[in-house]
Amino acid sequence: MSQPSNLKRFSNCNLILCITLSSLVVSFSLPPIVQSQTPPKKVRLALPTKSVSFLAFYVAHHKGFYRDEGIDLEPILMQPALASTAVLTGDIDYNGAVTGVIGAAVATKLGLPYLSSAARIEPDPGAGTVRVRRISPTGFDVLEAPMPALIVGTQLLGEPRYPSLKGIMAARSKDVATKSAADLGLDAGAIGGDAARTKVTGQEKPPARGATQVVRGTPEEY
Repeated sequence: MSQPSNLKRFSNCNLILCITLSSLVVSFSLPPIVQSQTPPKKVRLALPTKSVSFLAFYVAHHKGFYRDEGIDLEPILMQPALASTAVLTGDIDYNGAVTGVIGAAVATKLGLPYLSSAARIEPDPGAGTVRVRRISPTGFDVLEAPMPALIVGTQLLGEPRYPSLKGIMAARSKDVATKSAADLGLDAGAIGGDAARTKVTGQEKPPARGATQVVRGTPEEY
């Protein structure tokens, strides 16, 4: 009676072995799975000039920030009027001449609190916070955020401080100290015209004004 039981056990083992070998054959015969990578999205951005006002776009493009976000950016120099038309016609995707978004974009990229239109900045290093008076249609909004934070100011931050008459008179008696590069701990070869990254290729005075002739009378007289 034990012999049929052994045959059944051996049959089960053969079946399991066949299934295992079949699985190995199938797994070796399948092509390797290649993980698909989504290519970056092509974006054409119109910029009016390569000035400091639009420096953030070029720095972000040079540092690869756009590519890190899956964007293949193509900056295109274009006049703002033409850029607006090009957006409507589909020749470009975005018009970079629309300002006011650089600060928010940089703050989002760096993960920092964003405080805009600041007329006054009041940092509190002890508490690790900064308070800002932001211009609003009704006056000022008081905003507070933990530091570090990104703050965009207004022209009110650069309000000139006019000297008083007393200060002007006191300035005349002050000694003006003249210090050399060595006094400041600077290498003379690292400063000055030899180390400058820009070069003055020439200079000239503006043309002198021409002779002026004053004509008095009516058009009929001439």
